Amino acid sequence: MSMDMELDNLVKDSQEPSRRKRVDEMALTTRSSAPRNQHEWHSTTKADVLRLESLTRHVFDQVNQNTAAEEGARRAMQEHAEKLKKKQRVKVNKRVKVHQEAIRTTYTCMKEIEHAMVQVEGALGRLTAERYARFAQSKVTEHRMELREKRPQQELYRDGVQRLLEKELEALNVSRKELLNEEAESKRLLEELQRDWADLAKDIGNRRLAMRHDLLTIASGEDQELYVSDDISAARSNEIVENAYRISADGVMIMNASEGFVKRIKGEAKALNKQVEECLRLHTKELAGMKTTLGQRIVESEQAIDKAGTQMRHMEQRAEMGDNTLKENIALLKALLRDLHVNKQNSVQDLRNKSIALDIDNSCRKVTAQVASSGPKDATNKKLAPSQSAPALGGASKMSSTGNGFPPGQSGNPQQGDVEQRKSFANFKGHNGSSPSSPSAGGSNPLKAGAMGVVKGH
Repeated sequence: MSMDMELDNLVKDSQEPSRRKRVDEMALTTRSSAPRNQHEWHSTTKADVLRLESLTRHVFDQVNQNTAAEEGARRAMQEHAEKLKKKQRVKVNKRVKVHQEAIRTTYTCMKEIEHAMVQVEGALGRLTAERYARFAQSKVTEHRMELREKRPQQELYRDGVQRLLEKELEALNVSRKELLNEEAESKRLLEELQRDWADLAKDIGNRRLAMRHDLLTIASGEDQELYVSDDISAARSNEIVENAYRISADGVMIMNASEGFVKRIKGEAKALNKQVEECLRLHTKELAGMKTTLGQRIVESEQAIDKAGTQMRHMEQRAEMGDNTLKENIALLKALLRDLHVNKQNSVQDLRNKSIALDIDNSCRKVTAQVASSGPKDATNKKLAPSQSAPALGGASKMSSTGNGFPPGQSGNPQQGDVEQRKSFANFKGHNGSSPSSPSAGGSNPLKAGAMGVVKGH
């Protein structure tokens, strides 16, 4: 707009003398009077023609001069505008070069941040997976401890297995807390990396916007101020880049540290679990051995009770016939039988407890993470299935609450017996080669059958 105004002024200045001259010539023409004769008329016409030719030539000369002056002015303006444009271009290119260098540095830093984010995410996934694994193992340990709490009162003591289970659970809980702390640190680093990445991406966008605005000022051909924004700061960009590089280094370090950390926790958990498994195996083996021994001793006590009962009946018959020398032996034998019967019942109860404890420990050895975490309806409240090796101890119709093998209301006198049961015991004797005891001796058929099964099995 200013260029056009200057051109108009130049044209007006160049046209001012020619306009005054033309006005003067027109004045002279108008001052001429009518011709007096033909010669004057002819001379006047000729003079007018010459004057017209001269004025025409002067007009063309003036037009050419004006055109040249206008072209010169335009050329001068163009040169001036080109100088301003070049100056603006130099200034913009200098600023653009600064922006491009900053963008290049920022883009390189963003690539490092992306690499660090991958490393941190890998470490976070590894830590989370290990925490889940340790949680599953802790659920197995808790389920085993819950199962062992269901052992009979006589077996409910803090044995080596229980101590190892408590130690394993404590170690697993500590490991899970450590893993949670490491996960929190990884998440913090990941959030900081994502924040720095977003800040750097925003900074690149702001710089590209500034470059676009600055480049548009070159075409105007005027000296203009460059784009300035509070969002663009070299100091702040450098600070973000330095912080991003530092966090990226921490991310790589936590990746390497997580591998060793997870490896250590996994090794400790594996060692503890191996100890628990070995202790459970030894304990179940010990329980099975004790169960076998108890079964054998119960069978031997049954045989001793049968033989002593038969002998005592013969001795009582002889005493009734008048042999008073046997009374002392009969009393001693009755006392022995009574003590043997009591000890046998204690052994039967102990065998029952050992069987239940063995079943529980065998169930503990079979516990998996899926079973432990399946819920109370599926696992924790489920009753233990009866063991195939446990003796059938009979119900209320076959054994009394005292475990003496008699229905309620009947005594355990060895002299009392049942003919049908004696026949079944006779058949049992024919298969085993030993004299089984009668029901009156305190043992029940299912108990003896189970005990004999234990002896045969071992």
